[in-house]
Amino acid sequence: MQAKEDLEKAYEELKQENIRLKKEIDSNKKISELQESITTLLNNIPALMFSKDVNTGIYMACNQYFAEYAHKATTDGVVGLTDFEIFDAKTAEHFVRDDKKALSMDKPYIFIEDVPDAEGNPRKFQTTKLKFIDNYGRNCLLGLCQDITDAMKIRLEYEKKLADAKIMANIDGLTGVKNKNAYNEEEKKINIMIDEGKILEFALTVFDVNGLKKINDTEGHQAGDEYIKDACRLICRTFKRSPVFRIGGDEFVVISQGEDYKNIEHLMAFMQEQNLNAGKVAGLVVACGMARFENDDCLASVFKRADKIMYENKKYYKTNSLE
Repeated sequence: MQAKEDLEKAYEELKQENIRLKKEIDSNKKISELQESITTLLNNIPALMFSKDVNTGIYMACNQYFAEYAHKATTDGVVGLTDFEIFDAKTAEHFVRDDKKALSMDKPYIFIEDVPDAEGNPRKFQTTKLKFIDNYGRNCLLGLCQDITDAMKIRLEYEKKLADAKIMANIDGLTGVKNKNAYNEEEKKINIMIDEGKILEFALTVFDVNGLKKINDTEGHQAGDEYIKDACRLICRTFKRSPVFRIGGDEFVVISQGEDYKNIEHLMAFMQEQNLNAGKVAGLVVACGMARFENDDCLASVFKRADKIMYENKKYYKTNSLE
């Protein structure tokens, strides 16, 4: 009777052990499947990924991209080793310094640096390092490195095209000087400086090319365009240190500061002399009027005074048959 009970008890224990072993096998299978799933996921992310034990510096996991970067055939050639066992001393020390910086931060440490690829070609990498605590309570570091070389090239090309487009949008196609759009932008900047009390002195000069309509009517618009360009060259040669804007068909504006502002009377006298001499021989006459900033509320106020003086100057040349 006792032998039968012992046999039944042993059978029950064996049965329970089989159940336990089956659960353990199933659990290990699930763990293995999860590991394979995670490995597949990591290997399909187009970036170098790894995790480290902070205290030992040992790599706990990585994807195939990182393994290849480390010149290892598989991830098994990386896991369990430190930077100093995988890379040269200089590279390892560099990685360790970055790790320490990441560990000192309460947010992800993100940086961009130049890193040579396997062939020694310079590449740009954006690296993100983040500290975390795993399920075993270990302090760990997660790293993700993305090759952004091509993306950076595209971005730089885009920024260059954008800058070129902006420049072209502000350049007058006929004369090559700044256009009305550029003048409007400059006006906004100066108005802000006036409001903030950051601008003390400047002069604004308005120019109008005399006799353009006559040339267009008698010699054609191509000759008229050449006449406008000649006028622009005269203004640019005279106001060498000031931005020149073509704001209309035959109208230009110059905003003078610094040396040109100090010499503004001399420059205006030179223009008047040029006009008087040209008027006597039916040459190029460019009427002009200048006004200084006198604590005006805005640039338009200075322009209005200069424009009025320019029309008086234009009227003088016409009255005296000097256009």
